[in-house]
Amino acid sequence: MPRVVLPDGALKCVGENGFFGCNLALLLGGPEHVTDAVLHDVAAQLVALSPDLSCGSVSKIQEEPGSHFAALTRGPVPFHNDGLCFYRPPHYVLFYCDRPALAGGETLWVRGDHACSQLRPVLKATLQQLRVRVKIGDCHVSRSLIARHPVDGSEVLLFADTVSEENTNLEVDGRPLDAGIVQELRSVLCSLSVGTQRWTTGDLLLVDNYRTLHARSAFTGPRLLRRVSIGPNAAGRPS
Repeated sequence: MPRVVLPDGALKCVGENGFFGCNLALLLGGPEHVTDAVLHDVAAQLVALSPDLSCGSVSKIQEEPGSHFAALTRGPVPFHNDGLCFYRPPHYVLFYCDRPALAGGETLWVRGDHACSQLRPVLKATLQQLRVRVKIGDCHVSRSLIARHPVDGSEVLLFADTVSEENTNLEVDGRPLDAGIVQELRSVLCSLSVGTQRWTTGDLLLVDNYRTLHARSAFTGPRLLRRVSIGPNAAGRPS
């Protein structure tokens, strides 16, 4: 297996800015060298950034006809943090592109700490008091949408937008989260500076899942990414 040597400052960039991207296939001499074992090798370097982390299995993100999950369709995916239906979401997520879409399919991201700082004080105070039940498929957990980053303790916004995502629900006391709150959160996220990953074969994107929320534009044609979650007990259960 080729030895993976990420560019200098890559992991520091993930920690400080919330993301890092490069073309891993070019670094290793071609896409044929980027095996699941190689991706786990990269993910293991993220494990070292925080205590008590492990790597999950490699999964594929591609269209699955009839799926109720937006990420497995060709449609847009709204801003979200991965794994919010789990008590301890993954700290980091690795994405690798095996096949870009013919058109569209860009991954977008915004800073959750910046979003938190832009919230109206009244809304922020309200969110700090609410326990929101985040349900995705058959998995659910109640949490605050304002959290502390597990490494530096900064306040971040955690969110799983239900627009175009029929399999996701946000509830408080058995009722949908107030529509006005949801709309204001969407407006805050839309007001932020947006980073864009326009995928080509071999591209790697490392994301801090607390410091950033990510989304995806709609696309045409086949599109295939591989994904690895890095989090508490990630090797023991899906995250």
